[in-house]
Amino acid sequence: MELSVTESILSAIRTSCSRASSDSEGSAQYTAFQLPETDWEVWDFFPSMCRHLRQLNGIEDADYIDSWTLPPEMVQPTTGAGRSKSLFQKSRDGRFLLKTIPEK
Repeated sequence: MELSVTESILSAIRTSCSRASSDSEGSAQYTAFQLPETDWEVWDFFPSMCRHLRQLNGIEDADYIDSWTLPPEMVQPTTGAGRSKSLFQKSRDGRFLLKTIPEK
């Protein structure tokens, strides 16, 4: 089964969050991993710092991952009005917003 672009991005968010949870030292400036079921290589910059910022704001890893676990009918990104035509996707509970940054 081939994943859509948005489903792939959401999968990368969940994978990245899970990986940051297991980085006990928090020293990685970035990690790279292959996203399952795709040919995407994901570069995750400062995953432990992002996790720390979530924790400072009372956002637990499990809640964050759950927010980005969307049923298929909710995977409906919208295209921004700007020149970049970035995609925007709200999390399941509306607490978070994802914005893509297209390559030029």
